[in-house]
Amino acid sequence: MQVIFDTTRLDVMRAKAGFLTVDQLLERFGDNLLLDPFSILISEGVSLGNGNILHPGVRICARTGSRVVLGSGNTLFSGTVIEAADGNITVGDHNEIGDGGFSARASRPGAEITIGSNGRYQGGASILGRSVLGAGTQL
Repeated sequence: MQVIFDTTRLDVMRAKAGFLTVDQLLERFGDNLLLDPFSILISEGVSLGNGNILHPGVRICARTGSRVVLGSGNTLFSGTVIEAADGNITVGDHNEIGDGGFSARASRPGAEITIGSNGRYQGGASILGRSVLGAGTQL
């Protein structure tokens, strides 16, 4: 027996909060592994490369005028928050992010966060404001 879940009410709430609907997530980011699209929140202004793995409870948002660019082959664990409110965030490729929590917030005018490739950001690490983390960085 096939069970069909009507996401209409969920989609209305997601849209009011500025996030994509479940169907929009699956359409736009189908080249990535979204382990639980019902608990993953991504807004407009976010672009993802290919082959990323997003675990349940990941939130990536870019407020009006800001953007988040995530490269390819990254793993984002539960508890990862990447938020560009008044600046931009760029993440390279093949990073492990959020095992034990992680947040990156560009929340001041002109704030730019750049995270290179092949890094590990775990255990509650937080990055705020203008920051550049080179390839292979571990926090």
